[in-house]
Amino acid sequence: MNLEKVFKLFQKEWSHLEFELKILTKEKLTFTNELVAEDYFDDGIYSEFIVYSSGTAHAMFTFDHLEENEENLKLINDFNRSTPFLKAYISQKGENKYLELHGVNLNSKGEKDVVDSLSYFLRELLNDDVLELLQPLTARTYK
Repeated sequence: MNLEKVFKLFQKEWSHLEFELKILTKEKLTFTNELVAEDYFDDGIYSEFIVYSSGTAHAMFTFDHLEENEENLKLINDFNRSTPFLKAYISQKGENKYLELHGVNLNSKGEKDVVDSLSYFLRELLNDDVLELLQPLTARTYK
């Protein structure tokens, strides 16, 4: 799989957004973006996309801080039961915990398939049904 081609195709499809290339080797591609969707979320969303030459493609969307407590974990479980392609969890980076969504395609057949799956995850993030399910969680995040 040509990972440079994946990056170029994705940039072309999402030409209205800017992506920062972090890693490009024969085995791994990583690029990021700070999404701003003020109509949907009060703060930016850090997006990270990772693609391996095997065809595995990940999309991670990191929101603001979220406490790990029973109520938040229940909301995460509710979200995960209702959304088949994006899964929510609390990620830890250093001392801080964040709300994160993760989508993965383990069986991409080529560059176009990778781009299609990453694009799908990005579109799903702003899908009305997903937004409705995500709202109780994002309402509990803080800077």
